[in-house]
Amino acid sequence: MRRALDDRDVVLLLFWLVVPFAVPFLISLAITPMYQFKYTIPAAVAFYLLVALALNTLGPRVALAAATVVGLAFLGATVRYYDNGTEDWRQAVAHISERAHPGDLIVYCPDQLAPAALRVMPPGLEHLTFPHLPGDAWPADRVDWVDYAARNGIDPRAYARAVAAHAGNRAVFVMFSDDYKTHKETCSQLLDELGRVRGYPETLAVGEGATFYESSGLVYFGPRAG
Repeated sequence: MRRALDDRDVVLLLFWLVVPFAVPFLISLAITPMYQFKYTIPAAVAFYLLVALALNTLGPRVALAAATVVGLAFLGATVRYYDNGTEDWRQAVAHISERAHPGDLIVYCPDQLAPAALRVMPPGLEHLTFPHLPGDAWPADRVDWVDYAARNGIDPRAYARAVAAHAGNRAVFVMFSDDYKTHKETCSQLLDELGRVRGYPETLAVGEGATFYESSGLVYFGPRAG
Protein backbone atom coordinates (compact mmCIF):
# COMPACT_ATOMS: atom_id res chain seq x y z
CA MET A 1 0.00 0.00 0.00
CA ARG A 2 1.14 3.51 -0.77
CA ARG A 3 1.48 5.84 2.18
CA ALA A 4 -0.10 9.26 1.83
CA LEU A 5 2.35 12.13 2.00
CA ASP A 6 2.25 14.16 5.20
CA ASP A 7 3.89 17.32 6.54
CA ARG A 8 7.10 15.45 7.39
CA ASP A 9 7.57 14.57 3.72
CA VAL A 10 7.13 18.18 2.71
CA VAL A 11 9.65 19.30 5.33
CA LEU A 12 12.13 16.71 4.05
CA LEU A 13 11.69 17.94 0.47
CA LEU A 14 12.15 21.55 1.58
CA PHE A 15 15.31 20.55 3.44
CA TRP A 16 16.52 18.76 0.31
CA LEU A 17 15.80 21.89 -1.74
CA VAL A 18 17.53 24.36 0.58
CA VAL A 19 20.65 22.49 1.72
CA PRO A 20 22.47 22.32 -1.68
CA PHE A 21 22.20 26.12 -1.85
CA ALA A 22 22.78 27.03 1.78
CA VAL A 23 25.75 24.80 2.66
CA PRO A 24 28.09 25.84 -0.22
CA PHE A 25 27.08 29.47 0.30
CA LEU A 26 27.89 29.40 4.02
CA ILE A 27 31.19 27.57 3.41
CA SER A 28 32.08 30.21 0.81
CA LEU A 29 31.45 32.96 3.35
CA ALA A 30 33.20 31.32 6.28
CA ILE A 31 36.02 29.19 4.85
CA THR A 32 36.79 29.25 1.12
CA PRO A 33 34.86 30.32 -2.01
CA MET A 34 33.23 27.28 -3.61
CA TYR A 35 29.70 28.35 -4.53
CA GLN A 36 28.74 27.64 -8.14
CA PHE A 37 25.19 27.33 -9.42
CA LYS A 38 25.99 24.09 -11.23
CA TYR A 39 26.75 22.42 -7.88
CA THR A 40 23.14 22.93 -6.76
CA ILE A 41 21.71 20.54 -9.38
CA PRO A 42 20.70 17.92 -6.73
CA ALA A 43 18.12 20.40 -5.44
CA ALA A 44 16.28 20.18 -8.77
CA VAL A 45 14.78 16.78 -7.86
CA ALA A 46 13.23 18.18 -4.69
CA PHE A 47 11.96 21.20 -6.63
CA TYR A 48 10.20 19.01 -9.21
CA LEU A 49 8.64 16.85 -6.49
CA LEU A 50 7.33 19.93 -4.68
CA VAL A 51 5.88 21.25 -7.94
CA ALA A 52 4.21 17.87 -8.51
CA LEU A 53 2.73 17.96 -5.00
CA ALA A 54 1.40 21.46 -5.58
CA LEU A 55 -0.18 20.46 -8.90
CA ASN A 56 -1.74 17.40 -7.26
CA THR A 57 -3.78 19.65 -4.97
CA LEU A 58 -5.37 21.45 -7.91
CA GLY A 59 -8.27 20.35 -10.07
CA PRO A 60 -7.38 18.36 -13.23
CA ARG A 61 -7.89 21.24 -15.67
CA VAL A 62 -6.11 23.81 -13.54
CA ALA A 63 -3.27 21.36 -12.90
CA LEU A 64 -2.91 20.66 -16.63
CA ALA A 65 -2.83 24.37 -17.45
CA ALA A 66 -0.30 25.09 -14.70
CA ALA A 67 1.87 22.14 -15.74
CA THR A 68 1.82 23.37 -19.35
CA VAL A 69 2.92 26.87 -18.33
CA VAL A 70 5.70 25.52 -16.09
CA GLY A 71 6.84 23.10 -18.79
CA LEU A 72 7.01 25.80 -21.45
CA ALA A 73 8.94 28.07 -19.10
CA PHE A 74 11.50 25.35 -18.42
CA LEU A 75 11.72 24.51 -22.12
CA GLY A 76 12.47 28.15 -22.96
CA ALA A 77 15.13 28.35 -20.27
CA THR A 78 16.69 25.08 -21.44
CA VAL A 79 16.84 26.18 -25.09
CA ARG A 80 18.49 29.46 -24.13
CA TYR A 81 20.99 27.64 -21.89
CA TYR A 82 22.08 25.16 -24.54
CA ASP A 83 22.04 27.76 -27.31
CA ASN A 84 24.41 30.14 -25.53
CA GLY A 85 26.31 27.68 -23.36
CA THR A 86 27.65 28.40 -19.91
CA GLU A 87 31.33 28.64 -20.77
CA ASP A 88 33.01 30.22 -23.79
CA TRP A 89 36.24 28.22 -23.57
CA ARG A 90 35.31 26.50 -26.84
CA GLN A 91 36.28 29.52 -28.92
CA ALA A 92 39.59 29.71 -27.04
CA VAL A 93 40.28 26.04 -27.75
CA ALA A 94 39.50 26.60 -31.44
CA HIS A 95 42.09 29.41 -31.62
CA ILE A 96 44.69 27.33 -29.78
CA SER A 97 44.08 24.34 -32.05
CA GLU A 98 44.65 26.58 -35.06
CA ARG A 99 47.71 28.47 -33.83
CA ALA A 100 49.60 26.26 -31.39
CA HIS A 101 52.67 24.15 -32.10
CA PRO A 102 53.90 21.16 -30.07
CA GLY A 103 55.56 22.29 -26.86
CA ASP A 104 53.75 25.64 -26.63
CA LEU A 105 52.67 26.70 -23.13
CA ILE A 106 49.01 27.22 -22.16
CA VAL A 107 48.40 29.17 -18.94
CA TYR A 108 44.99 29.18 -17.25
CA CYS A 109 44.13 32.00 -14.86
CA PRO A 110 42.44 30.90 -12.72
CA ASP A 111 42.87 27.12 -12.61
CA GLN A 112 39.09 26.65 -12.69
CA LEU A 113 39.14 27.31 -16.44
CA ALA A 114 41.36 24.33 -17.18
CA PRO A 115 39.36 21.13 -16.50
CA ALA A 116 36.66 21.74 -19.13
CA ALA A 117 39.03 23.11 -21.79
CA LEU A 118 41.55 20.30 -21.35
CA ARG A 119 38.98 17.72 -22.44
CA VAL A 120 39.27 18.95 -26.03
CA MET A 121 42.73 20.53 -26.19
CA PRO A 122 45.09 19.32 -28.94
CA PRO A 123 47.91 17.04 -27.73
CA GLY A 124 51.55 17.95 -27.30
CA LEU A 125 51.10 21.19 -25.32
CA GLU A 126 52.22 22.09 -21.79
CA HIS A 127 49.51 23.27 -19.40
CA LEU A 128 50.07 25.47 -16.36
CA THR A 129 47.31 26.60 -14.01
CA PHE A 130 47.46 29.61 -11.70
CA PRO A 131 48.46 29.53 -8.83
CA HIS A 132 50.56 26.38 -9.52
CA LEU A 133 54.13 27.32 -10.41
CA PRO A 134 56.25 25.59 -13.06
CA GLY A 135 57.44 22.26 -11.67
CA ASP A 136 54.35 21.76 -9.48
CA ALA A 137 53.20 18.18 -9.94
CA TRP A 138 49.51 18.95 -9.40
CA PRO A 139 47.55 17.82 -12.53
CA ALA A 140 46.19 20.69 -14.61
CA ASP A 141 42.83 19.00 -15.18
CA ARG A 142 41.92 19.17 -11.48
CA VAL A 143 41.35 22.10 -9.11
CA ASP A 144 43.00 21.92 -5.68
CA TRP A 145 40.38 23.39 -3.35
CA VAL A 146 42.45 23.04 -0.16
CA ASP A 147 43.21 26.51 1.26
CA TYR A 148 42.12 27.83 -2.12
CA ALA A 149 41.78 31.52 -1.30
CA ALA A 150 45.10 31.62 0.57
CA ARG A 151 47.05 29.88 -2.19
CA ASN A 152 45.59 32.21 -4.80
CA GLY A 153 46.83 35.20 -2.84
CA ILE A 154 50.31 34.92 -4.37
CA ASP A 155 51.77 37.86 -6.28
CA PRO A 156 50.47 37.53 -9.87
CA ARG A 157 53.34 39.66 -11.21
CA ALA A 158 55.95 37.37 -9.67
CA TYR A 159 54.00 34.44 -11.10
CA ALA A 160 54.11 36.04 -14.56
CA ARG A 161 57.88 36.41 -14.36
CA ALA A 162 58.19 32.74 -13.38
CA VAL A 163 56.03 31.78 -16.37
CA ALA A 164 58.13 33.89 -18.73
CA ALA A 165 61.34 32.33 -17.48
CA HIS A 166 59.88 28.83 -17.79
CA ALA A 167 58.50 29.42 -21.29
CA GLY A 168 61.82 30.62 -22.69
CA ASN A 169 61.37 31.25 -26.41
CA ARG A 170 58.17 29.23 -26.73
CA ALA A 171 54.80 30.74 -27.59
CA VAL A 172 52.48 31.29 -24.64
CA PHE A 173 48.67 31.31 -24.67
CA VAL A 174 46.85 32.66 -21.62
CA MET A 175 43.20 31.81 -21.01
CA PHE A 176 41.96 34.18 -18.32
CA SER A 177 39.00 35.58 -16.42
CA ASP A 178 38.75 38.20 -13.67
CA ASP A 179 35.11 37.31 -12.98
CA TYR A 180 35.87 34.85 -10.18
CA LYS A 181 35.46 36.15 -6.63
CA THR A 182 38.95 35.01 -5.62
CA HIS A 183 40.66 36.49 -8.70
CA LYS A 184 39.43 40.05 -9.07
CA GLU A 185 42.15 41.81 -11.15
CA THR A 186 44.59 38.95 -10.45
CA CYS A 187 44.75 37.74 -14.04
CA SER A 188 44.88 41.28 -15.42
CA GLN A 189 47.98 41.93 -13.32
CA LEU A 190 49.50 38.65 -14.50
CA LEU A 191 48.92 39.62 -18.13
CA ASP A 192 50.25 43.12 -17.62
CA GLU A 193 53.51 41.84 -16.17
CA LEU A 194 53.85 39.09 -18.76
CA GLY A 195 53.35 41.72 -21.46
CA ARG A 196 56.08 43.85 -19.90
CA VAL A 197 58.49 40.93 -20.06
CA ARG A 198 57.44 39.32 -23.34
CA GLY A 199 55.95 42.20 -25.29
CA TYR A 200 52.24 42.85 -25.44
CA PRO A 201 50.10 40.00 -26.78
CA GLU A 202 47.61 39.45 -29.55
CA THR A 203 44.03 39.15 -28.33
CA LEU A 204 42.41 36.06 -29.80
CA ALA A 205 39.15 35.92 -27.83
CA VAL A 206 37.29 38.34 -25.59
CA GLY A 207 35.16 37.08 -22.71
CA GLU A 208 31.46 37.62 -23.41
CA GLY A 209 30.01 37.95 -19.95
CA ALA A 210 26.59 39.00 -21.24
CA THR A 211 26.29 35.77 -23.24
CA PHE A 212 28.13 33.18 -21.18
CA TYR A 213 27.77 32.44 -17.48
CA GLU A 214 31.49 31.68 -17.15
CA SER A 215 33.28 33.90 -19.65
CA SER A 216 36.97 33.85 -20.46
CA GLY A 217 39.37 35.58 -22.81
CA LEU A 218 42.46 34.35 -24.65
CA VAL A 219 45.68 36.16 -25.54
CA TYR A 220 48.72 34.97 -27.45
CA PHE A 221 52.37 35.77 -26.87
CA GLY A 222 54.24 34.69 -29.98
CA PRO A 223 57.53 32.76 -29.89
CA ARG A 224 60.67 34.78 -29.27
CA ALA A 225 63.64 34.73 -31.61
CA GLY A 226 66.24 32.26 -30.40
